[in-house]
Amino acid sequence: MKMRLILSILLVVGGLNGSQGFDSSPKDSFVMVYAHGFGEPGGPESFYYYGGSPFANQYNLREYVSPKKMFNLSPIAPDAPGRMDKAVFYTKPAVHKLANELYDAAIDHKAEQIYHVGFSCGAGTTLNCLGKLVELVEDEKNIDYFCDSKIKSKEDAEAIIKAINKGALVLKAPLLDMRNVNLIATPSRLIGRGLIFAVIAVAYWYLASLVKEEISPYMSEKMVPYAVIAGFLGSGVLSNYLFGNSVKKGIATAITKTVLPVITNGHFDPSHITPLESVEMLRGKITCPVMLHHNENDGVLANQEREMNQLFDALSVNNENVTLVKSTDGWHNSPSPQFDDAMKAFNEKYFSNKTNKNELI
Repeated sequence: MKMRLILSILLVVGGLNGSQGFDSSPKDSFVMVYAHGFGEPGGPESFYYYGGSPFANQYNLREYVSPKKMFNLSPIAPDAPGRMDKAVFYTKPAVHKLANELYDAAIDHKAEQIYHVGFSCGAGTTLNCLGKLVELVEDEKNIDYFCDSKIKSKEDAEAIIKAINKGALVLKAPLLDMRNVNLIATPSRLIGRGLIFAVIAVAYWYLASLVKEEISPYMSEKMVPYAVIAGFLGSGVLSNYLFGNSVKKGIATAITKTVLPVITNGHFDPSHITPLESVEMLRGKITCPVMLHHNENDGVLANQEREMNQLFDALSVNNENVTLVKSTDGWHNSPSPQFDDAMKAFNEKYFSNKTNKNELI
């Protein structure tokens, strides 16, 4: 009888300890929150494999943070793993999923440091999420955006921002605007050039006779057609140079607002703020070490040199610890030794003296 009583007490105590979950971790625990890209599974799998290699190796963090102190969290986006028919990309449903994980880290887990990594679409979701959290901190009326999420107050948002600012932020090949995806950007550019030359061609047919009469007195009759063609091509090239980007942007906007909602069965909200717009809300708000990365030959995203410079400029306000890296040895989804080296240097600089490397699992 006494033996049964002792066993019962042990089981109850063990059950209580096991049910504490995050609360059983030390207050100074270190949490990595990973926002995955479109096509990745999300959840625990994110920490086993990333691009075919172990996740921990991708960000070179295990060398500096003891596995015993480090916890991993990763939301599973509503469109994981790459469901185009359910794609929300970086809009509200994905933001809510990420906000819930950040809440778990900062509030439930009581983590004082959050090392937040976002890749591709996940990086875009990160910027939108942080932008909305900053808005909530500045005005509690913005709580409506987080309806149906775990974020219930200004204090929740403050705790998350505080924990990230004591940790780090890494944005790898961020998707800043759907219009920058090559599947949209490339057709938009080609269609834009076609429209410009079509307009010039129409103008050519209307004005050819007038031009011919004006220039014929000054050159031989055989040279007139060549002069007209040269004028047509020159006008087309000049018009494309002057108006090409504006026309391309307009076409990309039209595709994003009309075609994408149809392809995604209405899940994608084209009216939602883009990550590039959210960047402006973060000026002077992010004070932790920041790593920004993009590929020279990304393949998935159009050249984002200007956008990345804008991102760097915004996050550098009141923050001297922002690093911008452009790799030339890989594309969007491939491993990059240059990025690995940059991450190693980043972690060595900011985390090598913060944790006990020799602690056992």
